[in-house]
Amino acid sequence: MLFAMIFPGQGSLNVFNSFKHLNSTNLKIAKDTFEEASEIIKLNLWNIFSKKKYFYIRNKNYSYKQIVILTTSVAIYRIWITITGINPTIMAGHSLGEYSALVCSNTLNFAKAVEIIHSREKIMDFACKNFKASMLTIIGLKLENIKKLIVLNFNNPVISIACINSKKNIVVSGKMKYIKKMQLLCKEHGATFTKMLPVNTAAHSYLMKPAAKYLYKLIKKVKFYDPICPIVNNTSIKCETSSIFIKKSLIQQLYKPVRWIEIIQFIFSKKINFFLEIGASSILTQINKDIYGTTNISLYKMSNFLKAFKILSKKS
Repeated sequence: MLFAMIFPGQGSLNVFNSFKHLNSTNLKIAKDTFEEASEIIKLNLWNIFSKKKYFYIRNKNYSYKQIVILTTSVAIYRIWITITGINPTIMAGHSLGEYSALVCSNTLNFAKAVEIIHSREKIMDFACKNFKASMLTIIGLKLENIKKLIVLNFNNPVISIACINSKKNIVVSGKMKYIKKMQLLCKEHGATFTKMLPVNTAAHSYLMKPAAKYLYKLIKKVKFYDPICPIVNNTSIKCETSSIFIKKSLIQQLYKPVRWIEIIQFIFSKKINFFLEIGASSILTQINKDIYGTTNISLYKMSNFLKAFKILSKKS
């Protein structure tokens, strides 16, 4: 059966709940993956995040959340492969999740990915050092209407479209004071729900353009390999195989919007409608419910591993 693996970015995360029901063999895989990342950044990630302190642990004002999201996704993928031996037909990752997809497709070495993400988060924080930044999820307004609100009420580049998750779910990114104003405007113009995201960067906005230069210097010499399965990138919505274009996509991803709905539609056009979310949440599974024709299962808990395997076994 054809199926896709999708990897979340900075959504909700609970590592402990993701791994507490694993048997000893699979738990060892998870712990070994965390140990690999811990050795690189010189911090016991498993000890910190299994105690649910990942939102609060900081070293010199630096958060390790992006690294633990990457590490969790890679650990869950490794457990899936150990249990089932089944690789997907295609992969995609939402923002940070694109790095997880690159690792799991053998395109990017896990250790190198940890090093990049370790620096990437610092680079993103540094780009916002002179102002407060945030992101806002908007439900119930069309993309065209949100764009009009931005054009009519703000001078570029204080707010940008950051993620086009579905027709109903759009995220904007920018300076905090303007994001707050945008939230009020969206409510006035009919948004059914808005939520400030728990982040302090303006990801996928023009404000990240300076950060892209530093990311380029970081990844230009990193070795990328041929993927074991295609990966749809965030910016061009193509399955790139050239390391040059893969790196270009990762750099552009900092300041261009994640076109998630187009990614899912692209995969759907390949007659693939079954999606497994590889991460410690079901955030993409929830988003994809708004996209017609898709079936989604998140592997954030062990019972879903078994459910997914049964579906794939019956239809293979």
